Amino acid sequence: MTAEIAVYNKLAVSLAADSAVTITGGNTVKINNGAEKLFALSKHHPVGLMVYGAGSLCGVPWEMIIKEYRRQLGDVCYDTVEQYAEKFWDFLCDSNHIIPDDIKNNHLEEILLYNVLPGLMQHIQDFPVKMFIEENQRHPNTLETYNIIEFACKEFVNNFNGSEFYKGFDDSDLSKAIAFSNPIAKEACESILYREEGTTIPHSLIDALSTMFAHIICRKSPFGTNTGLVIAGYGDKEYFPSILAYDVIGFFGEKLRYSPNMDKSTSGGESGVTAYAQEDEVSAFMTGISGELQEYMFPQIEKGAEKILSEVTEKIKASSLPPEECESLITSIYDFAKSNWSTTTSDIREYIINNHLGKVVEMIEFLPKQDLGYMAESLVNLTAFKRKISNDSETVGGPIDVAIISKGDGFVWVKRKHYFDKELNYQYFKRN
Repeated sequence: MTAEIAVYNKLAVSLAADSAVTITGGNTVKINNGAEKLFALSKHHPVGLMVYGAGSLCGVPWEMIIKEYRRQLGDVCYDTVEQYAEKFWDFLCDSNHIIPDDIKNNHLEEILLYNVLPGLMQHIQDFPVKMFIEENQRHPNTLETYNIIEFACKEFVNNFNGSEFYKGFDDSDLSKAIAFSNPIAKEACESILYREEGTTIPHSLIDALSTMFAHIICRKSPFGTNTGLVIAGYGDKEYFPSILAYDVIGFFGEKLRYSPNMDKSTSGGESGVTAYAQEDEVSAFMTGISGELQEYMFPQIEKGAEKILSEVTEKIKASSLPPEECESLITSIYDFAKSNWSTTTSDIREYIINNHLGKVVEMIEFLPKQDLGYMAESLVNLTAFKRKISNDSETVGGPIDVAIISKGDGFVWVKRKHYFDKELNYQYFKRN
């Protein structure tokens, strides 16, 4: 995990990122504090890039990819930050010399076999199979197991039909993805499913599984190794900073599987703070209450109110009132409670905006550049400090890189870690 912050106003945008990276292997978890997550996307123009989530694309480190793109970009500039992003996607799709087709295909196949498939089988074991055993007082036989898996795959597909396609994907890609997935689904079924002598795995099951794989390939889903990319700064014709966030999953053929993250993007001279990856402490600072606590608090209050209403309803029904009056009274009480709950939650959220979030944003609007950098660094430090003194793993920490990007001064490092002694490597700074 990681903590990354963007603080911005009309004058500049400051980016800050910690250095912690979590490495998992076998039964061990190790945290390394030397990762690079913040980069200048161009050496000549005011555009930066932050990486969070997975540290590689199809197993190739993002650092290598970004620096090669920067080298090829040279002094070329584009009118908008969005165009920088589009050219970066084009570079990724054309980067067969860095990520060959066999690596792309192997990576996608591994996700389907070792990420998606185990999740599907666990879901089937926890719900449909368990329900079958409870209803029939026995375990399903081989044919019944096939039917359960096939039904679960079709159910997943029905749910995926409401999901958005990745950028640049449409229905025509689904048929290609099904063709790609069919041999993988067949191999998966033959390797993990029990077959009685003389029986074969139904083609309908293989087709259902390959169709599910295809939808996961083409549509947004929680499966796969997601990397968050934040591209921030100025295009040549932009005078206020833009911050564009994207989720990048991998490839299917020559197409990049990615989608814009509109909730984490901003432009047009707005002022504010956006946190990426671990957001709880920033949320608490900005709103006066952590997002996690909000998510717990409101449902609990609503649940308590529903319990009170249920008890009141039972008492009314047990009273001596005529049935019609009982129903009328219960309906009016529920209507009043629903209206009152909606008003109360709205008032609470308005209070948070007016007395916490609004005041901070108003202050950010007038911060000078150096204070934008100080604020971004402080918020990353706050998250790291909370992880350090709590019983959570220290998944945020290490040196913090801080950069400020402005139209006039370009990309300026405020703090930057190096893995080498600066005094012994003057030639590095001469090149960079």
